[in-house]
Amino acid sequence: MLEFVLFVLVMSFTPGPNTVLGLTSGQKVGFKRSLPYNLGIGIGMTVIYLIVALIGQYLMKISWILVSLRMIGTVYLIYLAYHVMVSEKVGAVQAQVVTLKTGIMLQFVNVKVYLFTLTGLTGFAVLNEHLLVKWLIMVGISVLGTLTWTGAGVALRSYYNAHYRLINGLVAGLLLFSAIDLW
Repeated sequence: MLEFVLFVLVMSFTPGPNTVLGLTSGQKVGFKRSLPYNLGIGIGMTVIYLIVALIGQYLMKISWILVSLRMIGTVYLIYLAYHVMVSEKVGAVQAQVVTLKTGIMLQFVNVKVYLFTLTGLTGFAVLNEHLLVKWLIMVGISVLGTLTWTGAGVALRSYYNAHYRLINGLVAGLLLFSAIDLW
């Protein structure tokens, strides 16, 4: 059980599409206006969880699907890293509120969520007879991770503006590390 929870914590709090957009949203529009996005993550992850719970064992047997997911995920993380690296100070561009729909739809192109869910459901024997509990742990901690990054965006806004090049470089580097770590 401890290994499963540690896996969920690491996957939920390390940089990825959900956390980076949560951080950016917190910086640009604040915590309260970012809540619909965070709720959308929970809803979207629930849909992905249900899909993977139904066909995950089958998908794990088809190696080209996993390789394809890793390739798509790698390209997407590199894309995110590039955009983080070239982004400007908060306030330098028009802030756009991320929506509930954004949070939901992001899950369908977020390869990290597919790999997270596949591994969480099939790689740990713990709680296999209690899929509802496993879902609560995985989705609950994931949304908590994104909420934490959103709050960090709010709390670090002025610090970010003073050091945005350094911070963007670090986050981009973590995204690139995540892309490499997929392999």
